Amino acid sequence: MSTGPCPDIADVMTRELGGFDCGGSPFVEFRNPADLSNWTLPVVEALMIAGSVYALWWAVRRLRRDGDPTNLALWFGAMVYLLVMEPPLYLPNKFGMMDRTGLNFVHNVFTVDIFYDRMPLYIVALYGAVPMLAYETTRALGVFRRFGLLAGALSVGMTHSAFYEIFDHIGPQLRWWAWNADAPSNSVFFDSVPLGSVTLFSAIGPAILAYLVARYVGRPTWAGQAPRGWSLTLRTIGIGVAVPILIVVVGALISIQQAIGGGDTGTAVLLTIELAGIWLAGGYFLVRAWLAGRAAGDLEPSPAVRNFGWIYLATFAILWATALPDLFDAEGGITSDNTPTGNIAFTILCFVVAAAATWAGGSGVRQPSEEPRAMSPAS
Repeated sequence: MSTGPCPDIADVMTRELGGFDCGGSPFVEFRNPADLSNWTLPVVEALMIAGSVYALWWAVRRLRRDGDPTNLALWFGAMVYLLVMEPPLYLPNKFGMMDRTGLNFVHNVFTVDIFYDRMPLYIVALYGAVPMLAYETTRALGVFRRFGLLAGALSVGMTHSAFYEIFDHIGPQLRWWAWNADAPSNSVFFDSVPLGSVTLFSAIGPAILAYLVARYVGRPTWAGQAPRGWSLTLRTIGIGVAVPILIVVVGALISIQQAIGGGDTGTAVLLTIELAGIWLAGGYFLVRAWLAGRAAGDLEPSPAVRNFGWIYLATFAILWATALPDLFDAEGGITSDNTPTGNIAFTILCFVVAAAATWAGGSGVRQPSEEPRAMSPAS
């Protein structure tokens, strides 16, 4: 029987990661980074925590220097989204979700863990770090300004997916977490990653977050009426609560598809179409905005994208370089260390897109003021 509040299957899955139970503190546990499963765990941990702190600092800077609270709403809205979304995934037995979703995954233990060792601190940090890269790239290229909120949201979803999937496809091989292949919600895999994670959590969720932030904080700010005080606080909390609800609404399409007899093949087709749609639409608007900005000479390069984007990509390039020998020697997608491998072709594509986004969003024709221009009412 499992220790603590976790379902019994959690202990079975954590044996694959090093053998620990759900008996940690509900608040916080600290470990020596030298005692973790392998050296890559503290590396990704340090990267995400540093990136999240930097994203928060950048958001405060944007507010103080430019009077724009949009980045701050994005950061704190993502934290609310995390607090609403993640606990049911870790303890589905306590939220009445075992029959419907099962236990999706378990994390390994890191230097700092909270919530019965279920949630590493770096996962909390990830929610602040990676959305900032995607939003700042889109803002720097002027997608929201030129093409409106929906185009901007799709561009954020596409860019976030590129950065995130570099991380998502290496994690299982390096024992950062383990997916539960028997969970009803993980019926379709893209090599080592459930396709639902690739589509819903790396692309659709961030796109929804970006749209709501731009709609309820960005647009009034860009029109010269930036929300402040309780108005900003309530909007940010509402955004964070709404994101997981809307993800569930979008995910309900899978239930409908399954109900009419589409099976796992139908689920794979549906999720692939959704993902491809976001990538194609987001890429289209990003390229168009970049070309228009180059022609007009009014691109607004973001130092945040340039600084953290290249550090992020360089760190993961090193991590992937160390993982490649085992990946190439794997048989049937399983390494000699008995861990599943990600899709290297898709990862290379994500690296190329993320590098292009970092270059485009972090560079520009000139260095204008970062004060956003007012959007038209149609936006």
